[in-house]
Amino acid sequence: MLFRLCRQDKVSITWRRGEELLKQLDTSYSTMGNQEKSEMAVGLAYLYYHAWRFHGLDAIWRRPDLADNAKKWQHLINNSIIYAQRAHDTLSDNFLMKKVYALNQYLFCMVEGGSDELLKEMEKAERKLVRYKYNKEVWQFRFDDTLARYFHRRALQANNESEWSELMGYALDHINMARKNSDGDQDIEHYYSELATSKTSGFEAAA
Repeated sequence: MLFRLCRQDKVSITWRRGEELLKQLDTSYSTMGNQEKSEMAVGLAYLYYHAWRFHGLDAIWRRPDLADNAKKWQHLINNSIIYAQRAHDTLSDNFLMKKVYALNQYLFCMVEGGSDELLKEMEKAERKLVRYKYNKEVWQFRFDDTLARYFHRRALQANNESEWSELMGYALDHINMARKNSDGDQDIEHYYSELATSKTSGFEAAA
């Protein structure tokens, strides 16, 4: 694996190795043909996201305590967003499964680590993604997880309890659909628990 869990005093050594490999992959990407670039961009989006997570980061709209550390590594999630967008925009419909996967990557990374300046872009990506909801050939349960996170983030910015309740309802609907099709995936179950707790706590606790 490019990144591995390790004790804090060993992180810098492990990260330097990972960073070197990412730079090599960036260079390789720049020399590829169009189709190879599209497919490579999917992989780079994935690796940059996990590089961001490797540094202990998570969505600061859920974990505001991580805000200070997040600034140092924001470029990693930004790169993930950029590569996912490139992959989606350049993959043709002949590769629809991968194209929709890249669209989900794009929305997921924006929701998890993007700034509020990207909220409009998130909304556009969400509208594109839901168009594929009933295409069984391309839809995956993790796409519902992404949509749950999107509506959760929007709910936390709601101006009133009615708006919050509606958005949280959408979030729970999507995470329940993800649970139905995920065969007990632990990440999905964990996020369901987080959403259920948030809904039970109510609007005032979220505000």
